[in-house]
Amino acid sequence: MPRFSRKHKERAQRVHFLRRFTERIGYCPGDDTCAEIIRQIRDREAVHLYDQSLRVKIKGVRVNGEPVVVIYDRMRGSLVTVLPKDSEFYRDMERVYETRSKN
Repeated sequence: MPRFSRKHKERAQRVHFLRRFTERIGYCPGDDTCAEIIRQIRDREAVHLYDQSLRVKIKGVRVNGEPVVVIYDRMRGSLVTVLPKDSEFYRDMERVYETRSKN
């Protein structure tokens, strides 16, 4: 039997995401911001940076024009956390955006 129910884990991930987003980006995202991030990922507008596992992906998105690197749980369709600005993935994301803008 799993330790947490599916809904419990989704809620825990959402609470963690909101806490880390506020801590690392500087403001609390609303439901519309979270929905926009998920839409960018699902519509393949986000930059794919790394596969952490079959279920968890690291993606780069733009939120109000600002680059943000998020961890996305593909199985649940939910955001897990936001990486700190000094993460190496921000440099990778900027390189991809620069390449896209040149083409």
